Amino acid sequence: MEQERAAVSERRNAAASVEQKELALFDYIDEAFLIFDRAGYLMYFNQAAAEAYRNKLGYMDSIEGMHYSNLVLDSLPFEEIWQKGGEAPKENPHQVEVHYGAYCFSVKRYLLPENGNLVMICKDITDVKEKEAQLLSHTATIREMNHRVKNNLQTVVSLLRLQAQQSPGAATKKALSDSMNRVLSIAATHELLSSQQDDSIQIEQLLEKVIENVQRCFSGHLDSALTYSLEPDICLDSSRATSLALIVNELLQNSYEHAFKDKMAVKKPQIHLQVGLKNDIINLKVSDNGSGYKADQSFDDHLGLLLVDRFVQSKLLGRLSIQSDDTGTVTTIRFKQ
Repeated sequence: MEQERAAVSERRNAAASVEQKELALFDYIDEAFLIFDRAGYLMYFNQAAAEAYRNKLGYMDSIEGMHYSNLVLDSLPFEEIWQKGGEAPKENPHQVEVHYGAYCFSVKRYLLPENGNLVMICKDITDVKEKEAQLLSHTATIREMNHRVKNNLQTVVSLLRLQAQQSPGAATKKALSDSMNRVLSIAATHELLSSQQDDSIQIEQLLEKVIENVQRCFSGHLDSALTYSLEPDICLDSSRATSLALIVNELLQNSYEHAFKDKMAVKKPQIHLQVGLKNDIINLKVSDNGSGYKADQSFDDHLGLLLVDRFVQSKLLGRLSIQSDDTGTVTTIRFKQ
């Protein structure tokens, strides 16, 4: 009998020794780790907990043996944790964020079903919250800047429109009108940036605004039908999105202005814009059924196509292909998303 008692006692002492060694491991983590018994009294706390309650929470005395109600950072009663015990498994603990003075803590509570003990883990997330606040402030500032840039660009457009109205020459009026559309294409990007959180632009929304501007500019060409097919969920950073908007603006303007000069040759003028994505490659195609032109000629005497060529190479790092004959023109641009 004495041997059995000694064996039981030895096993208990060994288990207690193992438990103490396991608990000692919590001194190496940064979070405050506390264990309360079924009555709510503190059984164990690690070094991080002692430092947090002393240095950050202002506890002058040792927290050893204190009741849960004297140590909890929010207003959740100990009895309520027991009531919610079955609803808060380890995979989904009761978790809250608590502001305590100048600090912010993430508090997790686990009720251990095997012995009824309560584990409370407190993590200081003050630095994280401050950085989040700084990021939100920075984001709001950038959005406000984009909103002001958009407004300033629209003012520039108004000035160009006024200048065009007072200009006697047709060539000058056209040059100013082309410039207005280019500025509006840039403004469309800033308009989208002013209403979102990041720098990513959804191409479908952007190009719809470009199309709307071009159609408004060429509202007198009622016989020319402009259709489009834009794959949703294609996004680009603001720099490349702006370049793409300018490119599409130039190509659509080019079709409106030059493709259908011989109105007798084309009964139903058609312009179509298509944008798709396959294997991380964006394919953009602008086609029309106009009279065509010599695609192998230099762009030096055509500012619009010169801009398209330069922007495709330098901004999009893509390839420009033009096929044109007396049945129409197809301009294709391929670049990596």
